[in-house]
Amino acid sequence: MKIISRFALFAILVSAVPAFSIDISHSLSSRGTVVISRLEGFDFKTQGSNSLELATLLEWSSWAISGILGIHGTEATNLDGGWGYRGYEGFHARVQVEIPFSIGGTSMGDLSSSGTHDKDTSVKEKASREKPTSGSIFRAGWGGGGGGFFSRYRETDLLFFYPSAYTFLFLDYLTAYPRIRIRYSVPFEWYFRKDLDSSFSFGLSIGVVYTWTNPMNKEGR
Repeated sequence: MKIISRFALFAILVSAVPAFSIDISHSLSSRGTVVISRLEGFDFKTQGSNSLELATLLEWSSWAISGILGIHGTEATNLDGGWGYRGYEGFHARVQVEIPFSIGGTSMGDLSSSGTHDKDTSVKEKASREKPTSGSIFRAGWGGGGGGFFSRYRETDLLFFYPSAYTFLFLDYLTAYPRIRIRYSVPFEWYFRKDLDSSFSFGLSIGVVYTWTNPMNKEGR
């Protein structure tokens, strides 16, 4: 019995996906954030943090779901007042849902360059991700999700875990190459840490999204 390689299996799945109106994409992004934390009895202090993330996206015409794996590192705070919070590093996973913004009940992807509504909305929404037009080289939306972080304090062997919840705004720039788009996002994330009274972050992420499926070309567009 022949053994199908993982790559061949992935190619078979990707080729079958357009029949279900789903696009499969991967993204690689870098995120820079400011973490603001407070321990009971002490003041808030800020920490610079950065992460590198790889995501797999399943995208329908009006929403998408993503699974994300990443690594992160957070710097120690200053020692003003004679105290500070340690830096830490580790890896994390997230699951998120995103929805494009709508204008008057119509998704941005439903609008043609002239501003009129296209009858075949599913085709136009796919086209909005696949190929920029003179009036639609950007695609914006919002989303939210949850994550789990496995971290280690720097210069120690102390490991700890904490979950998170977050929301974000995103803006996709649709490049001239149909399969590639540049994504900018602004996330706000709350961390549920037992060792801190409160901890949250906000920042900016930039990444590249590559779509493996290409339904627009298959429909002769």
